[in-house]
Amino acid sequence: ALLLNYRGTAMTLQCVRDLLAVENVCLHVVVLDNASGTGEVAKLQAGVAALDTHQHKVDVICFDDNLGFAEGMNRGITFAHEESIPYVLVLNNDMRLSRDFVRPLVDVLRNDVSVGAVGPTILHPDGSVWAEGGEVAFVPNGLRLIRHGKQPSALTAGPAEVGFLTGACMMMRTAEATDVGGFDRDYFMYWEDVEISCKLRRRGLRIVWLPWVRVEHLGG
Repeated sequence: ALLLNYRGTAMTLQCVRDLLAVENVCLHVVVLDNASGTGEVAKLQAGVAALDTHQHKVDVICFDDNLGFAEGMNRGITFAHEESIPYVLVLNNDMRLSRDFVRPLVDVLRNDVSVGAVGPTILHPDGSVWAEGGEVAFVPNGLRLIRHGKQPSALTAGPAEVGFLTGACMMMRTAEATDVGGFDRDYFMYWEDVEISCKLRRRGLRIVWLPWVRVEHLGG
């Protein structure tokens, strides 16, 4: 699980606590700090050290410069590749996560080689949809978050293929994320998730949304 921090330690630590409560899978949580500053890094490291990690593992990797979302996550993907971790879960730090959200994502990638990336329904705190995947469209900003602001689809309404998954919560095989070159660092942040989804699709892989897995996006 790759979690990027930039001067948001309290929010990041809450997300780490949610990940440490995840059941039915063994997680290696990698917190990537994007040059938040000495004081912020010290708080982050102390906060992680104080956590009870149970069966999971947590590492903190600090960068000397702000690499942006794209390259920061690329460093996490490289770490996962070097550690022979088979799947990478890309997350924003402003997520609230249920105990059972990871295993269904892993199961899809483990059992269906045609899927290149998989993600859940992402909700606003009020229960409305932030995204059920997305698609490039002739609209403001050039993309559409599917069902944004509406009530979530039925739990039986998928799985469904979508144009892209948002970097707020998406899982890929580490090998495939590495093979396509990771996220394009030139985007820095925003649209990097669209671009990597396109690279996976060009390899004949499907980008899949699961309606029966739901997480919450606080916004930040």
